[in-house]
Amino acid sequence: MAGRKKLLAFAFGAYPEVTLAAAREARDQDRAEIRAGRDPSLTRRQRQVEAKRVDKQLRHVGEKWLEAQSARWTTRTQPVEDVSTSLERLA
Repeated sequence: MAGRKKLLAFAFGAYPEVTLAAAREARDQDRAEIRAGRDPSLTRRQRQVEAKRVDKQLRHVGEKWLEAQSARWTTRTQPVEDVSTSLERLA
């Protein structure tokens, strides 16, 4: 979009979850990104992609750990479902 100014027309979050101070800080960070010649929306998108990638890695590690541990647990004391549920809830 050569010659056109890009506007940042989005919210940083809903009021109870995001305080006014946090929204102002996010606004200031976006302005700093613009001054540095970077697109804040692109930076934000890259952070979201990285967070999803890390989440997938963490999920994979948790599943591998559960597989390795469940082989050592006896059927009577095997808390696979409890641990699996906890990992799913936390991931």
